Amino acid sequence: MNGLDRRERLLGAGAVALAIAFTVAGYLVNHRSTSAQVRADADTLLVAGSLVTALMLVGLLLRRRALLGFASFMTGMEAITGRNTLGILFLLYGGWLIMRVMARQRQQAGAAAPAAATRRPARAAGPPRASKRYTPPRRRPTAARKR
Repeated sequence: MNGLDRRERLLGAGAVALAIAFTVAGYLVNHRSTSAQVRADADTLLVAGSLVTALMLVGLLLRRRALLGFASFMTGMEAITGRNTLGILFLLYGGWLIMRVMARQRQQAGAAAPAAATRRPARAAGPPRASKRYTPPRRRPTAARKR
């Protein structure tokens, strides 16, 4: 469920390289801005970009599809927050990975359900088993009770 296939690893490596480039370029552009507010936010965007890029790299190295998908999605959100419209690529890639994880989980859950039902031993044909609970027979009303 978690392992990345070859295509996902290649796209993930490209996404990590692109995230590093966007983080560094965004910091350099924002750090040299004429606006004091943009310059103040440059350090925050650098730290946030570095954290999510590192998380992407960890997901890629561990070959964890869910972790890489989540980190890519967060990278896209961070890039869009920094007014980088190419963050949509990260959103699409992260969403695609998350959808694949969910589909794989549904597929494995569907395959596991019949296996659980077959674990029960088959009952032999014949009379039903006796109940362990004793229920006394009902008494019929007698003439003495009818009065």
